[in-house]
Amino acid sequence: MSPKSLVWIVSLSTIFVSGCSHSPKSAAPPALATVDSTGPAVRIPASPKNAKSVDLAPIQSKMPSFQKLEKFFRRDKVSAAELPALLDQIRTEPGYSDIHMTYIRETYRALGVEDPFEWMQRNGEHYSALNDYIDPQEDGEPIWSTTNRRLREKQELTPEEVRFTRALMAALDALPTIKGIVFRGARLEPADLERYVEQKPVTELPFTSTSIDPQIARIFAENNSKPNRVSVIFVVRARTGGPVSAFHPGNNHEVEVLLRPSTTFMVDRLLWSKDRKSVYIFMTE
Repeated sequence: MSPKSLVWIVSLSTIFVSGCSHSPKSAAPPALATVDSTGPAVRIPASPKNAKSVDLAPIQSKMPSFQKLEKFFRRDKVSAAELPALLDQIRTEPGYSDIHMTYIRETYRALGVEDPFEWMQRNGEHYSALNDYIDPQEDGEPIWSTTNRRLREKQELTPEEVRFTRALMAALDALPTIKGIVFRGARLEPADLERYVEQKPVTELPFTSTSIDPQIARIFAENNSKPNRVSVIFVVRARTGGPVSAFHPGNNHEVEVLLRPSTTFMVDRLLWSKDRKSVYIFMTE
């Protein structure tokens, strides 16, 4: 393995927290194009084209913290009050660094490269699409945000958003898939939570960002910029997400797993805090 690869991998074991804020653009709305499962502009495939996968489950299943998490999926008698300490425990166990290393090392192995720079040189177009999602450079609201909002609200996409969606889908198709438990944090309106019903399927229409690091999810769930919303942490058994942080130095601390639009999950369980200000949602893809 090359020195560059070693530096990249070591950097994954160090967690940094960063954030940014965006303001909407004030440009006039451009012409729209159709994007849904039946429209002519973009078709969302039912599953990724790349059959290769990176399986984190063998490591996670040996860690006491993840063994305890399985009790929540199985609907054993547990409470939401147990989860903050349990998520903290994940990061203190020896297997946690193995998850990070597997995420990056096995991704490169599946792609037949020794380091991210080799893949980026071979796949400039795919890297550009991933970069537009992970680290957009434009002023104002980034295209990933406008695209996700339109997908979520079932609106037509602009031609630029259609091109972005096609390019990002193609990039995800070029990557192996991640299998294992991942985490997502958000602050949602109470009405937005009504569609999450135990033992019922739910479909997430936009691109969905998750992380193998529970602390990243907690950062987003505890964001005080939206104080009147509910703090939500999703704990997800994923099988088709893409390891998009493996190719970006500015995002590798998030060890992100990106799920494609219109991914359907089974809602296994909801656990609310006593004050109803936070909820943990367990789902299986």
